[in-house]
Amino acid sequence: MFRDSGIRLYLVFLLTSTLYMFSLSYYCLLTHSLALNAYSSLLLYDVMYFLTFLIMLCINKSAIPAQYPFGYERLDVLGIFVSTIINILMSLSIIKHAIESLFETYSVVTTYHTFTFVIVNILFSCVFSHILRTNCPHYELLYSNQSNTISYQHKLYKNVTFLSSLLPGKMSALTIVNIVCGIAVILSQVLIELDNLLHADIVATIFITSMTICTFLPIAISTGRILLQCLSPNDVQTVDKLLREASTFDGVIEIQREFFWRVGFKSLAASMHVKVKEESNSQQVLSQLFNHFAPHLSYLTIQVLPV
Repeated sequence: MFRDSGIRLYLVFLLTSTLYMFSLSYYCLLTHSLALNAYSSLLLYDVMYFLTFLIMLCINKSAIPAQYPFGYERLDVLGIFVSTIINILMSLSIIKHAIESLFETYSVVTTYHTFTFVIVNILFSCVFSHILRTNCPHYELLYSNQSNTISYQHKLYKNVTFLSSLLPGKMSALTIVNIVCGIAVILSQVLIELDNLLHADIVATIFITSMTICTFLPIAISTGRILLQCLSPNDVQTVDKLLREASTFDGVIEIQREFFWRVGFKSLAASMHVKVKEESNSQQVLSQLFNHFAPHLSYLTIQVLPV
Protein backbone atom coordinates (compact mmCIF):
# COMPACT_ATOMS: atom_id res chain seq x y z
CA MET A 1 0.00 0.00 0.00
CA PHE A 2 2.99 2.32 0.58
CA ARG A 3 3.99 1.90 -3.06
CA ASP A 4 1.21 4.31 -3.91
CA SER A 5 2.83 7.68 -4.59
CA GLY A 6 -0.22 9.51 -3.24
CA ILE A 7 -0.05 7.73 0.12
CA ARG A 8 3.71 8.34 0.35
CA LEU A 9 3.16 12.05 -0.33
CA TYR A 10 0.44 12.25 2.33
CA LEU A 11 2.69 10.41 4.78
CA VAL A 12 5.56 12.84 4.21
CA PHE A 13 3.18 15.77 4.73
CA LEU A 14 1.88 14.15 7.94
CA LEU A 15 5.41 13.69 9.29
CA THR A 16 6.31 17.27 8.37
CA SER A 17 3.24 18.69 10.10
CA THR A 18 3.90 16.51 13.16
CA LEU A 19 7.46 17.81 13.46
CA TYR A 20 6.15 21.35 13.06
CA MET A 21 3.54 20.69 15.77
CA PHE A 22 6.26 19.60 18.23
CA SER A 23 8.29 22.68 17.31
CA LEU A 24 5.29 24.88 17.99
CA SER A 25 4.68 23.16 21.34
CA TYR A 26 8.30 23.76 22.36
CA TYR A 27 8.02 27.40 21.30
CA CYS A 28 4.89 27.75 23.45
CA LEU A 29 6.91 26.59 26.47
CA LEU A 30 9.55 29.22 25.74
CA THR A 31 7.11 32.12 25.36
CA HIS A 32 4.76 31.10 28.23
CA SER A 33 1.86 32.22 26.03
CA LEU A 34 -1.40 30.48 26.88
CA ALA A 35 -3.06 31.96 23.79
CA LEU A 36 -0.46 30.43 21.50
CA ASN A 37 -0.75 27.15 23.38
CA ALA A 38 -4.51 27.13 22.86
CA TYR A 39 -4.02 27.99 19.21
CA SER A 40 -1.62 25.08 18.70
CA SER A 41 -4.37 22.62 19.73
CA LEU A 42 -6.11 23.32 16.41
CA LEU A 43 -3.10 21.88 14.60
CA LEU A 44 -3.24 18.80 16.83
CA TYR A 45 -6.79 18.15 15.64
CA ASP A 46 -5.71 18.52 12.01
CA VAL A 47 -2.86 16.05 12.50
CA MET A 48 -5.05 13.47 14.27
CA TYR A 49 -7.81 13.84 11.68
CA PHE A 50 -5.29 13.45 8.86
CA LEU A 51 -3.80 10.37 10.55
CA THR A 52 -7.29 8.83 10.68
CA PHE A 53 -7.75 9.67 7.01
CA LEU A 54 -4.45 7.97 6.11
CA ILE A 55 -5.36 4.83 8.09
CA MET A 56 -8.73 4.63 6.35
CA LEU A 57 -7.07 5.21 2.98
CA CYS A 58 -4.72 2.27 3.55
CA ILE A 59 -7.55 0.05 4.82
CA ASN A 60 -9.76 0.81 1.82
CA LYS A 61 -7.00 -0.38 -0.50
CA SER A 62 -6.97 -3.80 1.19
CA ALA A 63 -9.61 -6.54 1.23
CA ILE A 64 -12.17 -6.40 4.04
CA PRO A 65 -12.36 -9.69 6.02
CA ALA A 66 -15.65 -11.57 6.00
CA GLN A 67 -16.04 -11.20 9.78
CA TYR A 68 -16.48 -7.44 9.33
CA PRO A 69 -19.68 -7.11 7.25
CA PHE A 70 -19.86 -3.36 7.90
CA GLY A 71 -16.21 -2.79 7.03
CA TYR A 72 -14.22 -0.23 9.00
CA GLU A 73 -16.56 2.75 8.77
CA ARG A 74 -16.90 3.03 12.54
CA LEU A 75 -13.12 3.27 12.89
CA ASP A 76 -13.27 6.53 10.97
CA VAL A 77 -15.99 7.85 13.29
CA LEU A 78 -14.05 6.72 16.36
CA GLY A 79 -10.88 8.50 15.22
CA ILE A 80 -12.69 11.81 14.72
CA PHE A 81 -14.56 11.42 18.03
CA VAL A 82 -11.31 10.84 19.94
CA SER A 83 -9.68 13.83 18.20
CA THR A 84 -12.50 16.20 19.15
CA ILE A 85 -12.71 14.97 22.75
CA ILE A 86 -8.95 15.40 23.24
CA ASN A 87 -9.13 18.97 21.91
CA ILE A 88 -12.13 19.85 24.07
CA LEU A 89 -10.39 18.50 27.19
CA MET A 90 -7.22 20.40 26.28
CA SER A 91 -9.25 23.60 25.86
CA LEU A 92 -10.88 23.15 29.27
CA SER A 93 -7.47 22.58 30.85
CA ILE A 94 -6.08 25.72 29.21
CA ILE A 95 -9.08 27.74 30.42
CA LYS A 96 -8.34 26.53 33.96
CA HIS A 97 -4.73 27.69 33.67
CA ALA A 98 -5.87 31.02 32.22
CA ILE A 99 -8.18 31.65 35.18
CA GLU A 100 -5.40 30.73 37.60
CA SER A 101 -3.08 33.18 35.83
CA LEU A 102 -5.42 36.04 36.72
CA PHE A 103 -4.39 35.65 40.37
CA GLU A 104 -0.70 35.03 39.74
CA THR A 105 2.18 37.03 38.33
CA TYR A 106 3.42 35.71 35.03
CA SER A 107 5.25 36.96 31.96
CA VAL A 108 4.86 36.41 28.23
CA VAL A 109 7.82 36.57 25.86
CA THR A 110 6.95 38.28 22.57
CA THR A 111 9.02 37.65 19.44
CA TYR A 112 8.46 38.03 15.74
CA HIS A 113 8.58 34.22 15.45
CA THR A 114 4.99 34.15 16.73
CA PHE A 115 3.75 35.77 13.53
CA THR A 116 5.64 33.18 11.48
CA PHE A 117 4.14 30.31 13.45
CA VAL A 118 0.61 31.70 13.04
CA ILE A 119 1.00 32.08 9.27
CA VAL A 120 2.46 28.59 8.89
CA ASN A 121 -0.33 27.19 11.07
CA ILE A 122 -2.97 28.74 8.81
CA LEU A 123 -1.20 27.38 5.71
CA PHE A 124 -1.14 23.88 7.21
CA SER A 125 -4.84 24.17 8.03
CA CYS A 126 -5.66 25.21 4.45
CA VAL A 127 -3.68 22.28 3.02
CA PHE A 128 -5.32 19.84 5.43
CA SER A 129 -8.77 21.15 4.54
CA HIS A 130 -8.09 20.94 0.80
CA ILE A 131 -6.85 17.34 0.97
CA LEU A 132 -9.64 16.15 3.25
CA ARG A 133 -12.37 17.97 1.33
CA THR A 134 -11.12 16.39 -1.91
CA ASN A 135 -10.74 12.85 -0.58
CA CYS A 136 -13.18 12.50 2.35
CA PRO A 137 -16.87 12.33 1.37
CA HIS A 138 -17.96 13.03 4.95
CA TYR A 139 -15.68 16.05 5.55
CA GLU A 140 -18.30 18.61 4.51
CA LEU A 141 -20.98 16.61 6.33
CA LEU A 142 -19.14 17.13 9.63
CA TYR A 143 -19.42 20.91 9.33
CA SER A 144 -22.75 21.11 7.49
CA ASN A 145 -24.60 22.08 10.68
CA GLN A 146 -21.97 24.56 11.88
CA SER A 147 -24.13 27.65 11.50
CA ASN A 148 -21.94 29.47 14.02
CA THR A 149 -18.83 29.13 11.86
CA ILE A 150 -20.76 30.22 8.78
CA SER A 151 -21.70 33.40 10.63
CA TYR A 152 -18.02 33.80 11.59
CA GLN A 153 -17.12 33.72 7.91
CA HIS A 154 -19.71 36.35 6.97
CA LYS A 155 -18.61 38.65 9.81
CA LEU A 156 -14.94 38.13 8.96
CA TYR A 157 -15.46 39.07 5.31
CA LYS A 158 -17.67 42.01 6.28
CA ASN A 159 -15.28 43.53 8.84
CA VAL A 160 -12.03 42.70 7.02
CA THR A 161 -12.97 43.47 3.42
CA PHE A 162 -9.65 42.60 1.76
CA LEU A 163 -9.96 38.99 2.98
CA SER A 164 -12.90 38.38 0.63
CA SER A 165 -10.56 38.82 -2.33
CA LEU A 166 -7.64 36.91 -0.82
CA LEU A 167 -9.53 33.92 0.61
CA PRO A 168 -11.84 31.52 -1.24
CA GLY A 169 -15.55 32.01 -0.76
CA LYS A 170 -16.19 28.48 0.48
CA MET A 171 -13.85 27.54 3.32
CA SER A 172 -14.05 24.82 5.90
CA ALA A 173 -15.24 25.78 9.35
CA LEU A 174 -11.94 24.79 10.93
CA THR A 175 -9.95 27.00 8.55
CA ILE A 176 -12.16 29.97 9.41
CA VAL A 177 -11.70 29.32 13.13
CA ASN A 178 -7.95 28.96 12.57
CA ILE A 179 -7.74 32.35 10.84
CA VAL A 180 -9.84 34.14 13.47
CA CYS A 181 -7.89 32.59 16.35
CA GLY A 182 -4.60 33.41 14.62
CA ILE A 183 -5.65 37.06 14.42
CA ALA A 184 -6.47 36.94 18.16
CA VAL A 185 -2.98 35.60 18.94
CA ILE A 186 -1.31 38.33 16.87
CA LEU A 187 -3.41 41.08 18.49
CA SER A 188 -2.55 39.84 21.97
CA GLN A 189 1.15 39.79 21.10
CA VAL A 190 0.97 43.35 19.73
CA LEU A 191 -0.82 44.63 22.85
CA ILE A 192 1.72 42.97 25.12
CA GLU A 193 4.62 44.37 23.09
CA LEU A 194 3.25 47.94 22.96
CA ASP A 195 1.58 48.44 26.35
CA ASN A 196 2.64 45.35 28.34
CA LEU A 197 -1.02 44.30 28.65
CA LEU A 198 -0.44 40.76 29.91
CA HIS A 199 -4.16 40.21 30.40
CA ALA A 200 -4.53 40.41 26.61
CA ASP A 201 -2.98 36.94 26.47
CA ILE A 202 -5.59 35.62 28.90
CA VAL A 203 -8.47 37.25 27.01
CA ALA A 204 -7.18 35.79 23.74
CA THR A 205 -6.82 32.39 25.42
CA ILE A 206 -10.42 32.35 26.61
CA PHE A 207 -11.61 33.53 23.19
CA ILE A 208 -9.65 30.83 21.32
CA THR A 209 -10.65 28.01 23.65
CA SER A 210 -14.30 29.09 23.54
CA MET A 211 -14.29 29.04 19.74
CA THR A 212 -12.53 25.67 19.78
CA ILE A 213 -15.13 24.14 22.08
CA CYS A 214 -18.03 25.66 20.12
CA THR A 215 -16.58 24.20 16.90
CA PHE A 216 -15.70 20.73 18.16
CA LEU A 217 -18.60 20.07 20.54
CA PRO A 218 -21.22 19.55 17.77
CA ILE A 219 -18.80 17.20 15.98
CA ALA A 220 -18.19 15.25 19.20
CA ILE A 221 -21.93 14.96 19.80
CA SER A 222 -22.70 13.79 16.25
CA THR A 223 -19.87 11.23 16.17
CA GLY A 224 -20.70 10.06 19.70
CA ARG A 225 -24.31 9.56 18.65
CA ILE A 226 -23.13 7.35 15.78
CA LEU A 227 -20.89 5.30 18.09
CA LEU A 228 -23.81 4.80 20.49
CA GLN A 229 -25.96 3.62 17.55
CA CYS A 230 -28.39 6.49 17.95
CA LEU A 231 -30.09 8.54 15.26
CA SER A 232 -30.03 12.28 14.74
CA PRO A 233 -33.35 14.19 14.85
CA ASN A 234 -33.35 14.41 11.03
CA ASP A 235 -32.82 10.65 10.76
CA VAL A 236 -35.65 9.99 13.22
CA GLN A 237 -38.08 11.98 11.07
CA THR A 238 -37.00 10.11 7.94
CA VAL A 239 -37.30 6.72 9.64
CA ASP A 240 -40.76 7.51 11.06
CA LYS A 241 -41.96 8.52 7.60
CA LEU A 242 -40.57 5.34 6.01
CA LEU A 243 -42.16 3.10 8.65
CA ARG A 244 -45.55 4.80 8.38
CA GLU A 245 -45.53 4.36 4.62
CA ALA A 246 -44.34 0.73 4.84
CA SER A 247 -47.05 -0.22 7.35
CA THR A 248 -49.72 0.65 4.75
CA PHE A 249 -48.40 -1.76 2.08
CA ASP A 250 -50.66 -4.58 0.94
CA GLY A 251 -50.00 -7.77 2.86
CA VAL A 252 -48.20 -6.10 5.76
CA ILE A 253 -49.90 -6.69 9.10
CA GLU A 254 -47.30 -5.22 11.43
CA ILE A 255 -43.65 -4.21 11.54
CA GLN A 256 -41.95 -5.25 14.78
CA ARG A 257 -38.54 -5.00 16.42
CA GLU A 258 -37.39 -2.36 13.99
CA PHE A 259 -33.96 -1.01 14.74
CA PHE A 260 -32.22 1.71 12.75
CA TRP A 261 -28.69 2.90 13.40
CA ARG A 262 -25.84 4.68 11.68
CA VAL A 263 -22.80 2.60 10.79
CA GLY A 264 -20.81 5.58 9.52
CA PHE A 265 -21.34 9.18 8.52
CA LYS A 266 -23.40 8.30 5.45
CA SER A 267 -24.30 4.63 6.03
CA LEU A 268 -27.63 3.86 7.66
CA ALA A 269 -28.48 0.25 8.63
CA ALA A 270 -31.74 -1.37 9.73
CA SER A 271 -33.21 -4.67 10.81
CA MET A 272 -36.89 -5.47 11.30
CA HIS A 273 -39.44 -8.25 11.65
CA VAL A 274 -42.54 -8.13 9.45
CA LYS A 275 -45.83 -9.97 9.86
CA VAL A 276 -47.34 -10.83 6.48
CA LYS A 277 -50.90 -11.94 5.79
CA GLU A 278 -51.30 -15.64 4.98
CA GLU A 279 -53.01 -15.00 1.65
CA SER A 280 -50.26 -12.60 0.55
CA ASN A 281 -47.12 -13.55 -1.31
CA SER A 282 -44.34 -13.05 1.25
CA GLN A 283 -41.63 -12.73 -1.41
CA GLN A 284 -43.58 -10.02 -3.18
CA VAL A 285 -44.13 -8.15 0.08
CA LEU A 286 -40.43 -8.45 0.94
CA SER A 287 -39.48 -7.15 -2.48
CA GLN A 288 -41.82 -4.20 -2.06
CA LEU A 289 -40.42 -3.39 1.39
CA PHE A 290 -36.85 -3.73 0.16
CA ASN A 291 -37.45 -1.36 -2.75
CA HIS A 292 -39.04 1.09 -0.31
CA PHE A 293 -36.18 1.13 2.23
CA ALA A 294 -33.17 0.43 -0.01
CA PRO A 295 -32.68 4.00 -1.38
CA HIS A 296 -32.27 5.28 2.19
CA LEU A 297 -30.27 2.41 3.71
CA SER A 298 -26.88 0.88 3.09
CA TYR A 299 -27.63 -2.32 5.04
CA LEU A 300 -31.06 -3.89 5.47
CA THR A 301 -32.24 -7.13 7.09
CA ILE A 302 -35.93 -8.10 6.97
CA GLN A 303 -37.29 -11.25 8.60
CA VAL A 304 -40.82 -12.55 8.02
CA LEU A 305 -42.69 -13.67 11.13
CA PRO A 306 -45.41 -16.32 11.02
CA VAL A 307 -48.91 -15.09 11.73
